[in-house]
Parts: sequence; structure tokens; C-alpha cells
Amino acid sequence: MRFLPIGTELVSPSVAISSEGIVHLVYGKDSTVFYVRSDDGGTTFGEPTQLSETGNVTVGGERGGSVGVGKDGSVHVIWTRKEPFRIAYRRSLDGGRTFEPLREVQDEQRATDGASLSSDKDGHIAIVWMDTRLPERDDSPIALPLIYTRSDDNGDTFSPNIVAESDYDGFSCACCEVSSVWHKGQLYLGFRGGKNDIRDIFLLRETDDPARFTLIPVAKQDWEYHACPMDGPDLFSDGDALHIAWRSKDDVYSSAWMGDYMAGALTPMSEKKDSRVYPLVMSNAGGDRVFVWVEGNEVRYENVSRTGHALHGPIGAAPYRSRPAGFVAPDGTFLIVTDGVTEGY
Repeated sequence: MRFLPIGTELVSPSVAISSEGIVHLVYGKDSTVFYVRSDDGGTTFGEPTQLSETGNVTVGGERGGSVGVGKDGSVHVIWTRKEPFRIAYRRSLDGGRTFEPLREVQDEQRATDGASLSSDKDGHIAIVWMDTRLPERDDSPIALPLIYTRSDDNGDTFSPNIVAESDYDGFSCACCEVSSVWHKGQLYLGFRGGKNDIRDIFLLRETDDPARFTLIPVAKQDWEYHACPMDGPDLFSDGDALHIAWRSKDDVYSSAWMGDYMAGALTPMSEKKDSRVYPLVMSNAGGDRVFVWVEGNEVRYENVSRTGHALHGPIGAAPYRSRPAGFVAPDGTFLIVTDGVTEGY
């Protein structure tokens, strides 16, 4: 294990890595968002930079900062402010050494939740969230519409806010993070359904119409839950497949979108001893895959090689009201970030 020199109480980390192997990490602490950078693949980190106002960020569980690497090594970060209740965006054009002043990306001030950011090397950025701008629906009692904005010039400008429409006839599960990823040049959104309290997972793929997405069901599990599960899907693109990890009831699953079909849902091979939440999945160029989740009071992992050989076990204690994050180093090593610790496999 490699301990990050930023102290404990690292809550809800988000991490991204550049093509040069520079690691960019944001995390919450005391309702504040901080940023740190590593130039050696996560072995050591520089001094933290405070990005948000002190004590003005909703932090815990899936709520916190979200970071991505864009064109020419630029760094893009968002979080949700408490006052005013809006998404904040900051950008660094020098690889995280300095950040531009805070900008807001929402057209309206509304109750907001589930915000996340994704970016790619070509200057595309998506910020996606849920808010209360549309009338409530009787068939989606604990749910909100998906809203997003995008930039095609590396954050110089952003589009007007767009309601993401599809053949899904309902709203997204409120309080559950909405994920996004740029996969093979296209924007994909991942969300947990909210219609009639069925909490299944879906993908949306962009079309030529910015407001219209193609609906891709991930797994029909018909999980009926009359409250908010407080977690959404995790998305990861390895360039070939789009990997998805999610929770249903008290277990976690992973699958992959192969471009024309969805692979079957898998659960961890290890014996389940407690409820599982907050899954993430990653894959490297060699075909190895790692699956990470919180089980009871532990963060656990499963590393499956392309030949099917699996290693699994605990990483460490699960931080209170937090989730793990991870990245794939340029040499294919998986690194997991949780509560001030990175561990490589």
C-alpha cells in the first residue's frame, strides 16, 4: 500500500490519469473539495489545493467532486454547492498547477443532485445531473429528469442545458449519481431508473440530435424499491468495450456494452458475507479486469485475468459515507484509491 500524504478522512474521491501518467485526484473533507496531483503514478502527491469555498459542498457517499482530463492535459472539476444550490466548474490549463475562477453551468437555480463530469483528449466535456426544472410525474415518485451540458472546445464554452430524452418513459432515480463517459467518440450516460420505483440500470447513447439519446437496457432485474438506493452506475471505457458496474438489492454486478450487444451480468466470485454497494469496474489493454466494491465495513476487490484466473480479497476498511475510486496506469496496473490509500494490482 502507498499512503497519500494528505491525511485521513478522504471522502468520495474521484480520480483521472493523463496519457503521460499524471494522476489527478479530487476529494471531499469537511464539506470542502480539494485537489492533489501526482507526477509519479500515485506514489507521492503534492500539496492539496482547495478548489471550493470552505464548508459549502455536499460531500458523502456518491456526492462530492468529479474530475476529468481533457485536451492537452487540461484538468476539469465539478461539485455541487450548498449555497447557492448549483454546480460549480473549474478548469486548469496547466495540468493542475493553477485553476481558473469558478464558473456555473446551469441555466436555472434548482434543487440539484447526482452531478458528474467526463472528458476526453479531443476537448469534449459532458456535465450531467438531475434537477427539478420539469413537473413531477406520478409514475416517478422519487425521480428527476436527466439534464446535461456539453463543451466541444475543452471548456471554453458550454451548451445550453439540455433535457436528455429517450425511449425510457420515466425519470432517473433521484439521489443516485448519473454517470457519463466518452466511448469511441460518442457520449454515453448511465442512470438508475425511477419509473414505478423500479431501480434497474440503463445506458443512453447520443444521436445527431443533442436532446435525443438511444436507450440501451443494461440488465432487467426488476428491483422494486420505494426509496432512493443512493448509488448509480459506474462506467469505464477501455477503448474497445464500455464496462458498467452497479448495485441491485444487496449485491453488485458488472457487464460490458460491446457495441451491438450487452454482455451478461456478473457478480463477484468470492463468497458474499454482507451487503455490497459502491461498485467500480476497470479493464486494461491486456484484457485484465478489476472489480471493486464495499462489502459491510470492508473495501474488497476481484482481479480477473483474460484467461479467467481470479484473485480477490480485502483492500482495507471502508471509510464512513465514502466510496472507492480507481484508475489504470499506463503500464496496465490497476490502482484503487480509498481513504488516503492507493493499492496496486
